[in-house]
Amino acid sequence: YVRSVRAAIRQEQATILYGVSDKGLAMLATYIAHRQTGLPYIMHMFDLYVGNNLSPVNHLIARCCEGMILRGAQTVIVTNEGTAQYYQNRYGSRIQLKIIHNPVQASTYASTQSEYSPEPPYKIIFTGNIGWPQEQSVLNLLSALEQLHDLPIELYLYSPHMTDRVLSAIEGKQNIYRRTAAASEMPMIQKDATLLFLPLSWGTKSPAIIATATPGKFTDYLASGRPMLVHAPDFAYVSLYTKQHSCGIVVDVNDVQYLAQAIRTFLDSPKNIGQEYIRRAREIFLVNHTAEVGGKKLEAILR
Repeated sequence: YVRSVRAAIRQEQATILYGVSDKGLAMLATYIAHRQTGLPYIMHMFDLYVGNNLSPVNHLIARCCEGMILRGAQTVIVTNEGTAQYYQNRYGSRIQLKIIHNPVQASTYASTQSEYSPEPPYKIIFTGNIGWPQEQSVLNLLSALEQLHDLPIELYLYSPHMTDRVLSAIEGKQNIYRRTAAASEMPMIQKDATLLFLPLSWGTKSPAIIATATPGKFTDYLASGRPMLVHAPDFAYVSLYTKQHSCGIVVDVNDVQYLAQAIRTFLDSPKNIGQEYIRRAREIFLVNHTAEVGGKKLEAILR
């Protein structure tokens, strides 16, 4: 990997290196190439390194190398204020932090904008993989729907990968549908939602990930023109951000009955409440989350 990086540097006559977070390989290769060539580098952290759900060997390497890699960077880019605070607490002024929120092209959702006027059957839609960060929250929703059997609700899980526990829980359920679709189809799929569901779980192996994550679907939901339901811990950045900007329903307690009641209350009068969430979500999307905004910030950092 390092050899291919050095070959690319020679071929492109690079003047700066741009590394991205992963399980550690790309981060280490960027740092080693920097030491070998003297070129400055930027590290873009789409996820945590230390604190992630890594194998024991990779976790040990992360603990040994993260500080060295981040302190050596000209700039460390993170995707939200929560992650910035996390690294500020760890490294203080020894690293230079910049925030670029996960972006989406505004034009991607321009053609799908339409009036929000939900009618039965109400559709709760989730788009994305269901792994350890989402599992418990999704299971809570499945249990909550059992308490809402008197309401015409359908749950659509557009999820190519999900855990065995979730697969077992949805088996044979008449009002729960598993689907797959290309990423390019998601704006039209999300348009059909009464509520878009964003889950993060309690009691995971990596609570720091839950606290700092902003899944890509979060930006999609903000741009979608449909209200979202965030079911995540009260310390999770997505819960705090959604409450701060009043751009969605937040259920930040691990309580199935509370979740069911929040859905029931919303469905008593979904149009007016939903339209206000949509308006606020669109406002904050245009301020922080468009590719145009993110591109300008990245250009300024690279200059």
